[in-house]
Amino acid sequence: MHWQTLSWPLRLTPLLGVAAFLLVAVAFTAWASMNFWAGVLAVTLGSPVWFAVLGGLSISSRKMLTQASQGLFDEPIDQETDVNPFGSGQAVQPCLAHLLVFVLFYYSGPEISPMLIIPALILPLIWTGIMLDDSFFGYLLPAKAAQLVGGMGIYYLLAVCLISGSLGYLHFSLQYASSFINLLLSAFAFLYGNLLLGVILYHRRHELDLQTVKSPEQALAEEVAAEQKRIDRLFHEVHTHVNAGNHAHAIKLIEEEVAEDPVTLDPLMHHRLQEYRNEQLLLEHAVRYLSRLVEREETRKAWALMKECLKLESRFRPPSDEVLLKLTRAAAREDAGLVNMLLTDFPDAYPDSALIPDALFRRARICIELLRESETGLELLKQIAREYPDFARGEAFQRYRSRLKPA
Repeated sequence: MHWQTLSWPLRLTPLLGVAAFLLVAVAFTAWASMNFWAGVLAVTLGSPVWFAVLGGLSISSRKMLTQASQGLFDEPIDQETDVNPFGSGQAVQPCLAHLLVFVLFYYSGPEISPMLIIPALILPLIWTGIMLDDSFFGYLLPAKAAQLVGGMGIYYLLAVCLISGSLGYLHFSLQYASSFINLLLSAFAFLYGNLLLGVILYHRRHELDLQTVKSPEQALAEEVAAEQKRIDRLFHEVHTHVNAGNHAHAIKLIEEEVAEDPVTLDPLMHHRLQEYRNEQLLLEHAVRYLSRLVEREETRKAWALMKECLKLESRFRPPSDEVLLKLTRAAAREDAGLVNMLLTDFPDAYPDSALIPDALFRRARICIELLRESETGLELLKQIAREYPDFARGEAFQRYRSRLKPA
């Protein structure tokens, strides 16, 4: 809920509209209460005055409804003070809807009739058509009615309460309960009913296919577009340096960009580099991207990236021996052959690594348990016992070796 909108009916323009309505309503209802013909004169001869106050109040409410439905919750209302019903045709259709409600209550009497349920259900269709499309009958067409009711879902019942309820309260007060407090509350109920309908329309914008000016989706799209432009400019620079043979500076530019938000920009940059079709840059970025994924414990994503890079270059390896071992632990069973290949040349890739015995032990287990190459696995265990006796005395190695004795 956008709570700041609750102050909109309390701004100067709608407050002046409420004051004008109260002044006219109190005076005319007092006049109409004298006798029947006074009431007729109050309605007929006073129609331009009613058009002025109800039209002005309706234009003001329409501005709030439109502002909310378009998602402009923190923006100034466009031409907020221009609520003159005689200056444009904006007030004609709303006042026809007011007249319709007035007539319904006039003929139904002070007792609320069940027959009013059907008009109450239809009135939001008329009112929404007027407010959004300047169309009195537009949303009474079956297709448009189905779109509005289906799009709003259960919220349509709330719209019935807000629009039919507030309009009904306003005209019931004018005809049968014209105390000052009722007239005051009904005027504000009318303003808030329209405002809240606008908020509901905004929150159901996807279902209604409603065009908005501002929304989280539009803000995200603008952000993505701005990001895309920035990366386009970056790749223009990258291309310049690549053409000059300066790959080191090109990758430096990429890393500086990614450093702002690695979680978001690493996958985006990887995708752009795939499109750029420069294998050297792609793999150089992938090495760094891989390490950052492992640092964030996203080893499955890192392993998927590793496999993708190995398809491009079989000699591709992470810069860290520890990273490679972590990646092999994230591999699925069907990747056992690939893991075996990576661990086979582990001592060559990381000749000074203290993790060589760990890599040999892991390879031995993969050969025995997954690849059905027990002879190779047992030879690796013997190699560990011979070349890395300290590791072989460890609990993990001893426990695993003892399990194999019966075999």
